[in-house]
Amino acid sequence: MNLIPSPNAGQPHSFSVINFDNDEILPRSGHRIVLDRHCLYSWGGYNADLWERENDEHTRFPLLRELLEFNFTIGKWRKLTTTGQCPEGLASHTVIKINRHLLHLGGSGVPFGQSNSNALFDLNLDTLEWKCILPEDQDNAPRPKYGQAMVCVDGYLYVVGGTSGYMYDMDVNRLNLADLTWESLVPKSAYVPEERYRHEVVHFKDKLYMIGGGTALTAFPLNEIDSFDIVSHRWEKVLTKPYHRKSRPKGVYPSPRKCHSCHLVVDSMNQENADIYLIGGMSESKIEQYLWRLNLPSLQWTMISPRLRLPVPVYFHASAISSEGCLCIFGGVTKIDSERTNSLQTVWLTVPSLQAMSWHAVCARLDTASITDNVQGLREAGVPEQLLDFR
Repeated sequence: MNLIPSPNAGQPHSFSVINFDNDEILPRSGHRIVLDRHCLYSWGGYNADLWERENDEHTRFPLLRELLEFNFTIGKWRKLTTTGQCPEGLASHTVIKINRHLLHLGGSGVPFGQSNSNALFDLNLDTLEWKCILPEDQDNAPRPKYGQAMVCVDGYLYVVGGTSGYMYDMDVNRLNLADLTWESLVPKSAYVPEERYRHEVVHFKDKLYMIGGGTALTAFPLNEIDSFDIVSHRWEKVLTKPYHRKSRPKGVYPSPRKCHSCHLVVDSMNQENADIYLIGGMSESKIEQYLWRLNLPSLQWTMISPRLRLPVPVYFHASAISSEGCLCIFGGVTKIDSERTNSLQTVWLTVPSLQAMSWHAVCARLDTASITDNVQGLREAGVPEQLLDFR
């Protein structure tokens, strides 16, 4: 269970923003984050202001070769020191967390487009040791690239699309995590979507739904999306339904989108129903700030609320959602091609559990030292053990 307290716990659809000292936590884009327990982990990223900063054996400026941990309970970042064979593709890579392991695939280093990899790396979040578990040039592996999408389904990693920096593709590759063998899934449909990068893919009922994406010059529209059937290996173009409101009776769709993020939330009371949440990103000339929701299987778009907008509109950001419905958005580009942020934006998409709200109330009334220095007292007072791990 992920219990992510936030300053607005108990108030769904109300954003909070935490800003940090730029000297402590550098602004970044092209990174990835995951949630675990009451912590957020951020890996990699890029900051254009760091081209002139001198590197040592541990840094790769302007890329950020660093693993950050943010503890929501005490509201503090830590820079974690990792060991082992570390990946070099630190921008627009893909990561996925399985138990206490972080799997990293793809990404670009410097020079961009000339240092791509298709090796698969594993970071043990307990020992903080990196291992290359699949080196480059494996049979049927994805091409070395960045900006691809990746999702885990029933013991398989599916990797879709991406770019080498010179060419885009719409390949679908699948890794069996049991025996670490790759398979190239050749489409059996006449229709195949246009090649792209920085799209998003979610899985629901044997289908991978692809949302947006683009090229250096374009962003794909969202009045139609594409789905890939992982059983029949067939692509299908799917028409979505517009959002209707009084001022726009004909309906509106989200703007074309790339460099955004998406998350699937399955209805706990009805497993046949799910929503894809669309966060941030860039149209062809604008950074998008509204949150949208696409219902499955109805394919109905809804703007969650005209009042619910990102306090800091971003693209090339990273986001993750807790099992209880807290959306966390970290970093990203805030001014096209020039400015980045280190802000952490959070919002509850659902009403949090009573335990989450109660723990937030406790933390709000205690300072950091009172929490970290009095773990035994909190334990004896009945605070659950999973809330008291402050590693």
